Amino acid sequence: MQIDGTLAPSYAPVREKLTQRFRREGSGFALVVYQGGEKVVSLSAGVQHPTCTPFTVDTQVMAFSVTKGVLATLAHVLVDQGVLDYDTPIAHCWPKFQQSGKDTLTLRHVLCHESGLYSVRDLIDDPEALMDWDYMIRKLTRAAPLHKPGKANAYHAITYEYLLGHIIELAAGQSIPHLVKSLLAEPLGVPGLVFGREGVDPLHCSDLVMRSGHVLPFQRQSVRRRLLMKLLRSSFKLTPATFEDFDRAFWLQGMEQVHLNDPTWGAAPIWSANGFFSAEALAKLFAFLVSGPQMGQPFLSEKTLREATRVHNTSLGRVIPIPLNWRLGYHRTFGSLHLRDAFGHWGLGGSSVWCDPQRNLAVAFVTNRTDITGFGPFLALNRIIVKCADLHLAPKSVLHQHAVGQ
Repeated sequence: MQIDGTLAPSYAPVREKLTQRFRREGSGFALVVYQGGEKVVSLSAGVQHPTCTPFTVDTQVMAFSVTKGVLATLAHVLVDQGVLDYDTPIAHCWPKFQQSGKDTLTLRHVLCHESGLYSVRDLIDDPEALMDWDYMIRKLTRAAPLHKPGKANAYHAITYEYLLGHIIELAAGQSIPHLVKSLLAEPLGVPGLVFGREGVDPLHCSDLVMRSGHVLPFQRQSVRRRLLMKLLRSSFKLTPATFEDFDRAFWLQGMEQVHLNDPTWGAAPIWSANGFFSAEALAKLFAFLVSGPQMGQPFLSEKTLREATRVHNTSLGRVIPIPLNWRLGYHRTFGSLHLRDAFGHWGLGGSSVWCDPQRNLAVAFVTNRTDITGFGPFLALNRIIVKCADLHLAPKSVLHQHAVGQ
C-alpha cells in the first residue's frame, strides 16, 4: 500500500512502521502529528469507500468513541465560558433528572464515567430507539444509577452521548452539531470536525469497511465474534468486573443488524459514535490543548485545562476491566510506558486521538476499517511516535520536510 504525504526527518521511522503494519487493500487511513504547534507528520494511504478515491488527511470517517473525546472538549469550552460547572448538580439545569437517586449527580461524574448510568439495556431493547433523542432523554430522566455516583467507574459506551449531550444543549441553548461548529471547528480552523453525516462533504467522506464485508465485528454467526466473546468472557474471570456489565453497556439485541453506513443512522444524534472526523482536524484540535500559545491561540484557560486533564480514577472499571485513568472525558494513552501524562480517546477499529503535554505532542489516526484488531498495530505505532518525538530537536526542523511515496 503506497503511503503519501510529508513528515519531518526525525519522524522517518513512522513511515516505515506504517508500511510494515498497515497493508490491507481496499481500506484507507491517515495519520497526522503535531509537535510544538507545528505539523510534523501528514501521511495517508489507501482509498475511500465505496468511491475508491484516495484516502487523505482530510478524509472524514465515522470515528466511533473518539466522538466522546471531542464532545468532552466542547464541555470544557463551556466550563471556561461559565456556561457549565463541573460540580453543580445536573438537576440544576435538568430538574426532572434528580429523581431515582440522581439529585447529587454532577457533570464531573458524567465526564469521568462515574454516574452509574452505563446500562443501555436497562433503558431500551431495540437499537432503533438510539436514533430517537427525546425518547432516550426521557428514559435517562427516570433511570436509577447502578451504583452511587462517584463510587465506581464504568465506561458509558452508549449512554454517555445522551447524558453529556443533553446537559450541554440545556445549558447552552443550542444543538450539539451547531456548538461543535461554532465553538470548535470554525474558531480553530478545523472544518473536518463534524457531528452527524449530514454535515460532511460527500467528496471527503468514506464509508466504513471490514475484511469480512460487514460493518460491525460482532455478527452473531461470525466465527470471529464467537472467538471474541469467548476471549472477553474469560478475561473478566481474572478481574472483579463482570461480563454482564460489559454486555449491558455495549450490546442490544438486534445490534448486529444495524448498518452503520446507512445515511439515516449516520445522521442520527448518536454523539458517542457519530462524529465524522479527519485526522487533520483531530490532531489540530488536540494540538491546541497542549500547544495553544505556540499556535497563537490559547484554547482553554490553564485552570480549566488542568482540571480537565487531572486523573480522577485509577481503579478497574466495571465495564472495561482495566484502569483507564479517567480524566474528565479523556482516558490514558496506550502503547508506551513513557506516556504517563498523555490523554485522549480511542474508537472501535483503531481511529484515535491523543496528546502528550510533556512533549507538546498531538496525534490522530483515522481509518475506515472497523476490525477490532486495528488496536494492535496502533499500539506499536505509538511507541515509534514517542521515540521520534523525543528525537525531534526543535519546531523549526519541520521546515525541512521531505516528500514520501513519490
